[in-house]
Amino acid sequence: MALSLIISPLSLRAFTTMTATASAPAAFDPAAFDKVVMGTYGRFKLAVARGEGCYLWDTDGNKHLDFAAGIATCCLGHGDMSLADAVYNQMKTVHHVSNLYYIPQQGQLATRLVEGSCADRAFFCNSGAEANEAAIKLARKHAHEVLEIDEPLILTAKNSFHGRTLATITATGQPKYHKGFYPLVPGFDYVTYNDVDELRSMVKDARGGLLGKGKSRLAAIMLEPLQVRGVGRRTLPLTLTPEPDSRPDAPTPSPAHPLSHCRARVASRPRRRSSSLRRVSCATRRARCHVKSSHRKHGPEEVSP
Repeated sequence: MALSLIISPLSLRAFTTMTATASAPAAFDPAAFDKVVMGTYGRFKLAVARGEGCYLWDTDGNKHLDFAAGIATCCLGHGDMSLADAVYNQMKTVHHVSNLYYIPQQGQLATRLVEGSCADRAFFCNSGAEANEAAIKLARKHAHEVLEIDEPLILTAKNSFHGRTLATITATGQPKYHKGFYPLVPGFDYVTYNDVDELRSMVKDARGGLLGKGKSRLAAIMLEPLQVRGVGRRTLPLTLTPEPDSRPDAPTPSPAHPLSHCRARVASRPRRRSSSLRRVSCATRRARCHVKSSHRKHGPEEVSP
């Protein structure tokens, strides 16, 4: 059976055509997915088929309002044609050349970043974990070469989340992420978030004690402006009333989802029998989340690494 791939230069959409009669797409099978993909994340029972703007459609044809945005990475929404055209234009010019050479566009972006922030220079990398790993390395290098600290210490917050590399899960102040990865990277200590007095005390100790007679070990303080991953809340996606899909191969929408009509009670996983009540309500033009939680001891429902 011949298989050809046709790419449209205007929309960057790929279409597959077969010489045989096209059959209806097979239903998504979560069990088959889990058989070949490592179970490092606790996933919702929802498979995304496509997106447009701030909306997603699952493989059952239901429309969802996307509050996650790829965990805050899809700031332009889904299917943005300006982004697709920019990616296409770059790809047809040159792909990847590595940092062995000067990249003019990289310098242009760095100039915009430096001019619009407090930074002197920009460092480009692939992920948040890699960015935090670089920050840890820079802090340690500065401590060794400038501050002359032999065993540098970095203070981070309890219930924080800084990534999934070995150094960044050590910086993450949540023991459940440490489990199974001991021994961790030395040189980290944890302070209660928003406890200024405790932070001052730990800084004082790290700088040599009350009288400052000891040798300072403090290399950096690594804090999130807003903690998200450690607050123990997780909501289901908000599902809107299914709308007809004009595509010829679109699946038939499933019956009304229990989260339809922009109002939902947030469910926790079956194994978590807490008394917390969580509810998400959708106002006329913008969604507002009202969350009541009786405790925060549970973190995000993912498993390591």
